[in-house]
Amino acid sequence: MSPFLTTLIIANCSNLTNLSLVTLGKLKYLHRLDISCCKRITDAGIEFFAVGSKTKSLRSLNISEADLLTDKSFETIGKYFGATLHCLKASGLPQITDNGVEKLTRSVVCLKTLDLTFCSQLTDRSSIFLATCQLQVTHSRSFH
Repeated sequence: MSPFLTTLIIANCSNLTNLSLVTLGKLKYLHRLDISCCKRITDAGIEFFAVGSKTKSLRSLNISEADLLTDKSFETIGKYFGATLHCLKASGLPQITDNGVEKLTRSVVCLKTLDLTFCSQLTDRSSIFLATCQLQVTHSRSFH
């Protein structure tokens, strides 16, 4: 894999595991990562990617329909990529709650697009929090 890779789309890769994310964290110039519909990725994988990441300028992340992800992943994403992330697509995550949205939005500073479509546990609390927080979100898709 080229160390100069800036965009990687590996959506719907059913055999992609947390171990793969350790390797992807070595991509120093990665700006866009799409691991949507990778059903074996867990919070641990997101943490492996973030903590060991040489990627310091991730701008776009798609984790949609990675069913095993929880609020912990939102917290990790905010903590490690909050300064650079412009777009987070996180639709169809059944375990994401209002608490995860709150933790994420407290850490990201330049988020412009947030997709939380079909996150079935979100309530009015998330939409109210997004509307009143200091985020500069320019596009947020509605909840389920």
